[in-house]
Amino acid sequence: MLFGRSDLADFSYFLVTAKHRSFRRAALELGISASALSHAIKGLESRLGVRLLNRTNRSVTLTAAGEQLQSAISSPFEEIGQAVEDLNRFRDGPSGRIRLNVPTDAATLLLAPVLPAFVDLYPDIEVDIAV
Repeated sequence: MLFGRSDLADFSYFLVTAKHRSFRRAALELGISASALSHAIKGLESRLGVRLLNRTNRSVTLTAAGEQLQSAISSPFEEIGQAVEDLNRFRDGPSGRIRLNVPTDAATLLLAPVLPAFVDLYPDIEVDIAV
């Protein structure tokens, strides 16, 4: 079964709803209305052909299928979230590699005096120098 972008969004909506056991609280976290969240979950259940949540006026509980789905997809979604968080280090400051090909005199007179300070200031930049 192929999944589209809306399916992935609905899976994340399902996980938040399963975590809170409440459409209202899950909708607040997601920044959408409880009605829109409920419709998204119903659409997901319809596409999957299985009921994931038991709904009453006062509570939301997981069905056996819902528990199995939550268990199966929680870890991959957490790993994706962590991977995105790990990207923050690239936003915080310059990083990467600089390759310099310089003559011996330039390396001695120009780079040698400033390179230690540069490396201290930008530890995430790797400097490759070919003299």
